[in-house]
Amino acid sequence: RGTNVGWELTAQLGDMKNAGGKALAGSMILKGTDIKTDNVSLNAINPGAALPELVIGGAAVSVWKANAATGTDDGQGQGKNTAVIKNAGGTTLKLKQNLTPTAGQYQAAITWTLADAPK
Repeated sequence: RGTNVGWELTAQLGDMKNAGGKALAGSMILKGTDIKTDNVSLNAINPGAALPELVIGGAAVSVWKANAATGTDDGQGQGKNTAVIKNAGGTTLKLKQNLTPTAGQYQAAITWTLADAPK
């Protein structure tokens, strides 16, 4: 960004329910995320070992961020930044054991938020 302030991308996984309102518990791990930037002075922001885990119905978690400028170009968020979550890359859904499982199709929305933080 031209103002040199930081930014943060968060994701929140909503409740995973079927058409009858039956909910699942668990989490989604964003493995296989491919993060790229064309700003050569910007280091990798989220190394592979620190990929986020989104808890179903849980709070938003940080997926990618750049700190505010501190006298260098690092963290300014300048240039083109791309994050791709690859289906074949190992993104997994971990479900908690349900004593009364209900077969069917379940859905949940992922809310992505890009904020001008951290400052």
